[in-house]
Amino acid sequence: NCTRIAVNSVIFYSFVRKYLFEFKNNKQVNLKSVDRFIPSIIFKGKRSIHKSFIEGLYNCESWLTKNKTLTIGLSNEKLIKQLHVLLLNFGIISTLSLKKGHKSRIVGRISISPEFFDKFIKIFTFVKYTKVIWKKFKNKTYHLQRVGKNQFTEEPSFYLDKIIKKTIIKEEKYVYDFNIESKKYKINNQFWSNGFISHNSHVALNIIKQLVEQKIKPYYLNLEAGNRFAKIAKQLGLKDTDFFNATHFSPESIELEDKAITIIDWLLPKDYAETDKLFQHFAEQLFRHGGLLFVFVQLRNSGEFFAKDMVAMFPAFVCRYLYDKNAQGEETPETGTFHVDYVREPKQNRKRFIIPCKYGFETRRLTRTDELDMPAENNAITETKSHTEGIIEVNAESEQFIKETLGG
Repeated sequence: NCTRIAVNSVIFYSFVRKYLFEFKNNKQVNLKSVDRFIPSIIFKGKRSIHKSFIEGLYNCESWLTKNKTLTIGLSNEKLIKQLHVLLLNFGIISTLSLKKGHKSRIVGRISISPEFFDKFIKIFTFVKYTKVIWKKFKNKTYHLQRVGKNQFTEEPSFYLDKIIKKTIIKEEKYVYDFNIESKKYKINNQFWSNGFISHNSHVALNIIKQLVEQKIKPYYLNLEAGNRFAKIAKQLGLKDTDFFNATHFSPESIELEDKAITIIDWLLPKDYAETDKLFQHFAEQLFRHGGLLFVFVQLRNSGEFFAKDMVAMFPAFVCRYLYDKNAQGEETPETGTFHVDYVREPKQNRKRFIIPCKYGFETRRLTRTDELDMPAENNAITETKSHTEGIIEVNAESEQFIKETLGG
């Protein structure tokens, strides 16, 4: 059964073509199933928009299996991966499987286990199977055995999964044991749990400097051999004990600490072939552990991202730091600008803005330009007001916007 609604409006027709179908020319009139995707206006929209989209898609395309697993299949790799990410942002852990279908096209399937299906129907309005759900799940109780001294809660931040493979490594490897008092990291989980801030070492160490001045001890994970972070940290006045640091060459295996602030410096172009998997891994880590994650990525010479679409798909906040140029078109490292490209759920309508900065070669300090004109006492107040102002340096025009956006 379906209902067809006809809207005779040129304005509405143009809106659908431009923003929902994202047609690039006037000749294109339809999207085949293999070409469909979640349009940017929805994917980068508010949480309520994500909820409505998931409800509509699942009420039309999903089915319940005999073992009480909610499943949806789509003949489009990009669309199924986008949906997987949206579900993760609501705390729904699902299984994504891909295989070759007709004409070697990739088809995908997402399965939600009974344990997480219960959470799914609490969040989403699921009209399609209302009667069936109560018949199949009535008087059904799921019990999980005690795991060590831990007990699973009703809304788990972790879950049980099967071990796929165990490998014994005989050669010596670095092992990183990150332990820290979680009481030090009382953070607004609504923003931090699902958020990334997606640019190199000088900027990263300046962020760490700001955090340390606020009595916060962050984690710094270096993915590049020969990184000069220790020298830069010393020039900024940072001590070895001010922050945790480790070298890690496999970003896909990084395990975050609970409710910690972590800075990953940085993803190289060779990692971009697996960008979707990497950021999906980071999203899962944030869901399980909470906290705030900064992911620095290398830019093209043009100042654009190597994997623009994938980088912009996952984070809650995206920005690029670009050097200014002189009259001859040459870069001037002493001045630059943060170009904020995207904010997922701004309190105001501004998702894009710029933050001019100046870099001190002697101090290695990156400072926003309006801060240089402030009296010393005002400067100190600005740097200790809140986590958000220390992490993201904003100019006077953008300051209130950032505070409202990040809940500060």
